[in-house]
Amino acid sequence: MNADVDSPWTDLVAIEPELARLHAEIEGTVDPGGRAFCAEALWHTEFKPKLMWLVGFRAQNHRLRNRMAYEVALERLYSALPPCRGCACCATYTPEEAA
Repeated sequence: MNADVDSPWTDLVAIEPELARLHAEIEGTVDPGGRAFCAEALWHTEFKPKLMWLVGFRAQNHRLRNRMAYEVALERLYSALPPCRGCACCATYTPEEAA
């Protein structure tokens, strides 16, 4: 991460330590193998609902009820997920496989 993101992220975690726990949970996510893995689906079902109560307009702490807090946390947390593999949202197949 670059310094432009690290400083705001550190500030957010100081205000809401649960963000660090959520980050650790996301970092512990592994691609289970098999035919495909969709990080996007996992994000929307498992992690985004938790994030929305920590930062952004639904945040419990009024200091974190803003778009900047949400965007900084979103960037840091989403980038901690393993990449999609073989799912429809990332289209990791070749054009020949699609035919």
